[in-house]
Amino acid sequence: MGRFQSIEGFRAVLAWWVVVGHMLGSAGFTQNTMPDGFAFLRSGEIAVYVFMIISGFVITHLLTVKQEAYSIYIMRRFLRLFPVFFLVITVVFFSFHLGVPIRGGGEGLWVHYLLESTMLHGAVPDTLLDNASKRLGGPGWSISLEWQFYLIAPFLMYALRNHGIWQLVLLVVIIVLAWSQFLGNVDRWIFPAWSEPGPETRVRYSKPSFIVIGLPYFLIGILSYTLLKWVREHADVRQFTAPAAIIVGLTLITVIEVYEVTIALFVWGLIFVSVCNEKSVLARAGADKRLSWLGEISYSTYITHMPVLAVMETLVMSRLGVEQEWIYFGTLAAVAVPPILLVSVACYYGIEKPAIQFGRKLAKRMEKGRSERAEARSS
Repeated sequence: MGRFQSIEGFRAVLAWWVVVGHMLGSAGFTQNTMPDGFAFLRSGEIAVYVFMIISGFVITHLLTVKQEAYSIYIMRRFLRLFPVFFLVITVVFFSFHLGVPIRGGGEGLWVHYLLESTMLHGAVPDTLLDNASKRLGGPGWSISLEWQFYLIAPFLMYALRNHGIWQLVLLVVIIVLAWSQFLGNVDRWIFPAWSEPGPETRVRYSKPSFIVIGLPYFLIGILSYTLLKWVREHADVRQFTAPAAIIVGLTLITVIEVYEVTIALFVWGLIFVSVCNEKSVLARAGADKRLSWLGEISYSTYITHMPVLAVMETLVMSRLGVEQEWIYFGTLAAVAVPPILLVSVACYYGIEKPAIQFGRKLAKRMEKGRSERAEARSS
């Protein structure tokens, strides 16, 4: 299976879904005050859940096709995530110290800056460090989750592909974690000493930023890829596509009765249909050149939009005195979308894309070095 072109376009839709959700929040909307049928637009977290599923799907494909050494794989993944994310937290950190009101200040910024620089901040519960997952990076809580998944994905794939006791143990652990998470008990399972005597001392995560919590979403992507690969190897994919995707989606939705998760699974079902049948209307829409370009820069859009929104609110919206929610939203969109696009393009072509290209070149050098060492040993 080659590159899934339609996924690139859907990434753009998901990234801008998050942007729209944050702009609606700035305008004063909550999910309860949104018009009937449109509450999902306020919850950008739904789009993030779909991002997790897509990551599970795409990384499974990458590990299946490339068969890279772990050092090469993780180096390329690091260069994919870190440069733009580090730029954002650095700009926000120094903006605090310069008095620029990007996202509010407070004590302990150095601790957050150093922690977020590791991209492991999402694993730290709020019980230990207040707002640990998103103090500087905003939506960077999901970047930490993504990085945690990257670190363990090759080991996860190995265990799932190899029959035996380790595969059985891994599947049992995944099922238990998923079950306990969706019942809201994961903190008691992982940190029992902190769960007593009452709710106020229980481990808290303001976002599902710890891999134990987010793993079920990645697992859906992993299983989706495995299913698609099996179907393409054993059956005519045209007989599969929409019916099977709908059945799988409905099965998952009946198991997980959470509004945000239900919508996320429905959206993933639509994307999965486009992946299964590349000639479908959905696939052609996702592969549109303009949408695909927005998908290319979607990571930069996702990680940089909140500081830009904060600056626009401070410099423009605070002076206009707009109070009506929809007028505020429309005005904010008009003044913020162009700079968000501009910053996204600058970060993608100036930082993100060069880092990705550098990772590819470095991977080739590392592969060449490994081959030369292997030949030297054999001779």
